[in-house]
This record gives sequence, C-alpha cells and structure tokens, in this order.
Amino acid sequence: MNRFSLRLALASLAALGAVYAQAPEASFSISISTQQETVKVGEAIRLKVLITNTSTHEIRSYRDKSLAGELGGHRLVVEDETGTRPRMTRYHYYVRGQDIPADWVGDHDRGPGGITMSGGYAIIAPGQTAYPESILVSDLYDLRQPGKYFIHVERDDEESKTILKSNTLTITVTGPAANGQK
Repeated sequence: MNRFSLRLALASLAALGAVYAQAPEASFSISISTQQETVKVGEAIRLKVLITNTSTHEIRSYRDKSLAGELGGHRLVVEDETGTRPRMTRYHYYVRGQDIPADWVGDHDRGPGGITMSGGYAIIAPGQTAYPESILVSDLYDLRQPGKYFIHVERDDEESKTILKSNTLTITVTGPAANGQK
C-alpha cells in the first residue's frame, strides 16, 4: 500500500469515527402537559413543566416561583399553523428584559406589574422528577386569534452543552377573535 492510499484509508477511518461518535448524553428530560387542549379566546393557557434527571448523579435545576417560566431558564416556543410565532405580550418583553418595540400596541396583558422574581436551585436525584413548574402561556403570548398553536419548551443542558426540547402540545383556541384581531 502506498503512502497516499494509507493516508486516504486513515482519513476515511477518522471521518467514520466522527460520524459514529456518540453525542453527549443529556442529564435531564423535559415534558409538558396542560389540562385543556381546547380553550376559548381569552381563557388562560397554563402548562405544567416537569424536569426529570436522566443522569446517574444529582443535578441542579433552577426553579422559578413565578408564572413566567422564562425566569426559570425555560424558553417557551409557540407557533401557529403557518409556523408564525404570535406576538409577545408587554409582560413577556419585561420578563425577558427586552425593550418594548415602538410599534407595540395592546392592552390585553398584565404588563410588568405583578412579576415575582424569586426562586432557587433544586437538587434532583437520579431518576427523580423535580416539583412541577407552571407557565402561564397566555400571559406571555397574544393568543387571541382562533386557531391551532403548537407549543414546546426548550432549556439548555450545561452538562451536555445541548439544547433540550420537550414534547410538543397542540392547543386549539376557539371563538371569535378578540378586540379587533383578524
């Protein structure tokens, strides 16, 4: 075997090893649920979020005691049937520490008043599930337009350096659009 063939064979083996290399295993999983998959325009949509330790050691998970969820490290992803994300509420901008856009118009959400910024780290033993957290989706996104919405939660796993995604729920909002919505 000449040197070129040997180099080619070694490069092929290295590439094959990279393809079959195992990705780091996540240290936890996320699941979400709701009591109502169909709601009327204007009704509250509340998610229950569970974090389960899938590792062989204890993990720490920040737990927020507000209804914002995003304060606890969760990223809420909401899309309609066309893949468009509904407009964030004024409260959601506040929770995320972002400026409210100049063209933002609306009065249906609760605004920055009432936000509770309290929480702490929970230790979750291997195989155990943390105390459920609650996210009030309807306080974070404008869901006054009837239709189907697809919702999931994402969270960073510092241990595996990956972004974990929960299951996806389909929520149907029924009734006439509220306050001039199309």
